Order: sequence, then structure tokens, then C-alpha cells
Amino acid sequence: MKNKLQQLRWDSNLSQQQLAIKSGVKRSIISNIENGHTTNPSIVTALKLAKALNVTIEDIFALD
Repeated sequence: MKNKLQQLRWDSNLSQQQLAIKSGVKRSIISNIENGHTTNPSIVTALKLAKALNVTIEDIFALD
């Protein structure tokens, strides 16, 4: 699964730490998703990130 998390975070002018605080998702998880180490995050994690970035889950994650 591909993701645009880093680009969306940059577009929102947020650091990983700022997104972690805003979303309630650990910074290490955000880093792992952005670097492709976590390719299938939980639906709860995906929803938290989408809500914090004011986008849909589909805006962040796409099937290959």
C-alpha cells in the first residue's frame, strides 16, 4: 500500500511531532508509515491521521 502521508504533512506545515500530538498517533508510527516500514496501519490509526490532516483515508493511502 502506498501513502502520501509525508506530502500531506508537509502541505499542512507540520512536523512529525506536531502531527503526533494533533492526531494522538505516536511519532515513531508516523515515521514508520512515511518510510514504508508500516504498510498496513490499523484503521484507527488511519482515521486519526486523516482527521488530524483534514483529509480522507483515501487521500493518504492507496492500493498499489
